[in-house]
Amino acid sequence: GAVTIMTSPEDPPSVLPKLKHKYTKDTGMLTGVFKQIGDRVTAVLKRVKTKDQTIPYYKKHQRQRNNNDMEMTYYVELELSNVGKKSFAKLQWIDYSVTTKYMMTGQENTCQLLDNKGYPDLIFSRVRSYTSSSEIPLL
Repeated sequence: GAVTIMTSPEDPPSVLPKLKHKYTKDTGMLTGVFKQIGDRVTAVLKRVKTKDQTIPYYKKHQRQRNNNDMEMTYYVELELSNVGKKSFAKLQWIDYSVTTKYMMTGQENTCQLLDNKGYPDLIFSRVRSYTSSSEIPLL
């Protein structure tokens, strides 16, 4: 399936309207795909590219600037668990790593971001109703 994550210092009520549209481009937005196998959810995400609002460079400088770009890929693994008879479930962090690839040199660095005291569990309500139509064909 498709997944979107947004990191922001703003309060959730001010951020939620930005997530209504699929093609929103914000600096804190990550998009990617996820796969669920049993109780494990694995996601691969990349940062949404935003247009640079700086003054245009000459073509030779444009080429040089693009060579210094880097691409970051986020790998997230979560475990899905029910919380007794309550109406919500939670996702517990299992693995979280970031791979950075430098375009100019082709060098890749991987950083594990999860330790034993890691991130707090994500608590959510399960979907109770579905629509009968889809934006794209289902596979």
